Amino acid sequence: ENTINNTTPIQQHRKITPHHINSVKSDNQIKQEPVTNQTDKIEQNKVEEDIVAVAAHNVPAPIRQAVQPKAITNKTTENDMSNAVSAKTENTTPISKLLSGTLHTLDNQPKFSDEGKSIKAVTPNVLEASSQPVASNNEAVNHVQPIVPKTIEKTEDKTIIPEPENIFHKYEAGIKVGYEAGMNNDAATKEVVAPYLQYNLTSKLSLMVQPAIKASNVRYKALQGTQSYYKVNSGGSYAQTDSNYIIIIGTPNDTLIVRNYTYTQTHDSIVKSYTFGGTFIEFELPILLKYSITKKLSVYGGVNINYNKYIPITENTYTSDPISKNGQSAPIVNHIGETPTAPPAIGSVISYSGNAIADYKAPLYAAPQSDIFRLGYMLGISYEFRRKWMLDAMIQQSAYKTNVLGGYNINSALSAFYFRFTLGYKLK
Repeated sequence: ENTINNTTPIQQHRKITPHHINSVKSDNQIKQEPVTNQTDKIEQNKVEEDIVAVAAHNVPAPIRQAVQPKAITNKTTENDMSNAVSAKTENTTPISKLLSGTLHTLDNQPKFSDEGKSIKAVTPNVLEASSQPVASNNEAVNHVQPIVPKTIEKTEDKTIIPEPENIFHKYEAGIKVGYEAGMNNDAATKEVVAPYLQYNLTSKLSLMVQPAIKASNVRYKALQGTQSYYKVNSGGSYAQTDSNYIIIIGTPNDTLIVRNYTYTQTHDSIVKSYTFGGTFIEFELPILLKYSITKKLSVYGGVNINYNKYIPITENTYTSDPISKNGQSAPIVNHIGETPTAPPAIGSVISYSGNAIADYKAPLYAAPQSDIFRLGYMLGISYEFRRKWMLDAMIQQSAYKTNVLGGYNINSALSAFYFRFTLGYKLK
């Protein structure tokens, strides 16, 4: 190797070939084999040192990139090259064992071709050191920049014991307030407060109860039929308006006096009428199944149980201002000097038609006093925004029997079709 002229420093250092690698023997073999050729032994030790240094850096990839096979342009003889790389091949340690898996075993032995006076290695797996000049063997080896392989951390297998599921995570609660109105003139308008409790069966399906209390108002409707009464006020009076004398000629002669009285009295006219409507309290308990279309949009529907008292029927009493009524009694005749006859009672002089208020017994229409339970349906849609807030729109209707009083179905508001809008807040 030292006879090669005009070579680069790394080439002057050594050119490592598969022949060198396979010629390296194990430590035991080196100890057991006597040194027969000092030159070959020194050359072999140098090759072993380079291979161990390369293996210590664990850089197979950079070496392959840095040592692309290059043609040996230096003039030399085939005998010189053979002397430089010759070594015994029997009982050698393979490179795969020496490098402990860091370098691949070279499959092919090097082959040389003689093109004129140039010697060129024709094997694809030639290991060649860097062509950069170095000062020593150690510098030549250290010049190769290693790429440290990425280490894969082995994670310990751990048995994860799942925590007990918190059942309260499946619950949701909140409150909604809103306004409800009907689709016809007979329907009521309602102010609604509705807390709700929801149990999530799956990620999409939920069971929800949404009890509500509603302050309902039905517009007043006049029922047919009235009752009229009068009431006589105290303090009636009478007065003598005139008197006349009548002289009777005869035996004996007599004189008569005729007196006339006028009566005055006031009374009230009373009329009772009836209207249907007003404010009443209503309770409902819907049991709903809710389905989430998206994270924010969902639909729900189910049955609705309603409870309320009957819508009130109001008796309206109209009382007029005092009405004055006058009357005149029949003439009262007395003899002159006789004690005057007392005027007749005012009741015999002034009379009234109709019914006195004292004859009033009960209202013409009495509202039923029993409780009302109704069963209906409810359908709605809900949109959630800002994580805690929601807007709901829904429709509902309950059926109930017809009850006609005064020409009007007083249960019309209970069986009307309603829509509701609410704003809700999620408490949990």
